[in-house]
Amino acid sequence: MGIIAKKKKDKKSFQTVLKEFPSEVKKNWKMKTAILMIAPIALLIDQITKSLVVRFIPLYGSLWGDPYEGILRIIHVRNTAIAFGLGRGFADEVKTVLFILLPLIIVISLIVYSLYKNEQPLYQRIAFALIIGGGFGNLADRIFRPGNVVDFVDTIWFGIDALRDIPLLKLLSFERWPTWNFADACVVVAVAILVVGMISEEIQTRKKKKQSA
Repeated sequence: MGIIAKKKKDKKSFQTVLKEFPSEVKKNWKMKTAILMIAPIALLIDQITKSLVVRFIPLYGSLWGDPYEGILRIIHVRNTAIAFGLGRGFADEVKTVLFILLPLIIVISLIVYSLYKNEQPLYQRIAFALIIGGGFGNLADRIFRPGNVVDFVDTIWFGIDALRDIPLLKLLSFERWPTWNFADACVVVAVAILVVGMISEEIQTRKKKKQSA
């Protein structure tokens, strides 16, 4: 009972967090903002590359040759859904909630968390900054390009045709990987950093436990 009571006591209330927020943000301010600068840089690169694609490549066109041949093509397509075309048939109201409001809440939450948290691992801060930049990149498209995200990197994918009719394995049947952009790449890299970081932390924790045993 004593341990449970202590845990409850240690858990901060929402009001306490709000009161502490300004002072907590000031701690390590330079380090926090320096890493968070990755986000606007990622956003800038994303929007510049998309603007160049829109300016110089016609819709459904390619920078060179046939967009459906070769290992890598730079093409111009628009995505009204999310990854792998999910949600393309959703009603506009549902798309607004799932594709704009929800991502906006997530990226703002990551900014607040990164500013408030002082003992956040470096890999997590970098990953969150990439997610924030990538998230705002695609959000900017959905808001200012009426729901159409500009995708332009088209790469070959050696899919297995026999898996085409199996829902969970359909991804492995694609001849080409779904077209993506710089914002998507930021999010994917961020997830990879988080996975590697958490695995590394777990390995270090287990090593310390063995050494102390």
